[in-house]
Amino acid sequence: MTSLAARPSVVVVGAINVDHVLNVERFPIPGEGVDATADHEGFGGKGANAATAAARIGADVRLAAQVGSDDAGARALADLEGEGVDIAAVGRDPDEATGHATVLVDRVGQNEIVVVRGANSLLPDDLVTETVLGLEEGGSCLISLEIPPEATLAAATAARSAGLSLIVYPAPPDRLPEGLLELGPILTPNEVEATALTGESLPNAAADALYAATRSPVIVTKGPRGVLVRDRSGPTVIPSPPVLARDSTGAGDVFAGALAVALAEGQELLAAARLGVAAAALSVTASGARTGPSRAAAEKLAASLQQ
Repeated sequence: MTSLAARPSVVVVGAINVDHVLNVERFPIPGEGVDATADHEGFGGKGANAATAAARIGADVRLAAQVGSDDAGARALADLEGEGVDIAAVGRDPDEATGHATVLVDRVGQNEIVVVRGANSLLPDDLVTETVLGLEEGGSCLISLEIPPEATLAAATAARSAGLSLIVYPAPPDRLPEGLLELGPILTPNEVEATALTGESLPNAAADALYAATRSPVIVTKGPRGVLVRDRSGPTVIPSPPVLARDSTGAGDVFAGALAVALAEGQELLAAARLGVAAAALSVTASGARTGPSRAAAEKLAASLQQ
């Protein structure tokens, strides 16, 4: 597959965070303290991570989000601008701090994350609606749920009105607003999120239940085991290529961002999912939440998944 000349348009609605990342040999059990082997500041938020990944894959990306009027917000926005993300639709709240997260990463690359939502929790509906409706028909709208449920529903409704491909990354699943599934989004939960949304412990059963609720494709991400795609043709598993994982933080965000780009280009769902799997696999080979690969690297690995 070769890269397309025209850059697709993607609008991402979600959170921006500043991350404090702690590397540990293993996660502590309740009541225990463990030593960090390293620590650093990074940038996160599922919306911002996915927007960065989409820009690296090769899209014109607008981000609808909110930060505080503080140094943390200024640093986060400078990082996004440096990645080529359009931040004109990012609000600055004068009273609330920029969202932040503490991320623990163990020696095998798994993570545990605690989030303080901050200004993300005050993202206005009208800012979201205006940004989504400003995208040309034929693009994609990707939404994560670290924002008010009202803003999520406003974004999804606007995307449907604008004729955009609608992808919802249902994390965290307890913030799924009533009425969203009826809009028929493509859902991209991980296995834990799929179970939380349906009560089904098996990925196939959870995907079937979500497909029945949305009548749209469902893609359950399964970490190093790839993804399960459920559409009208039934279930399809796309395996992840073997890689040496250093940090899985943000891998689902990278998958969603790459998927949104491919769908905005008009690619078929399975081809788009393969690109997402390849991009996510490459992202876990480096530390941090903003490790999405280039288009060329993702396409080369995605081609190997068809062989």
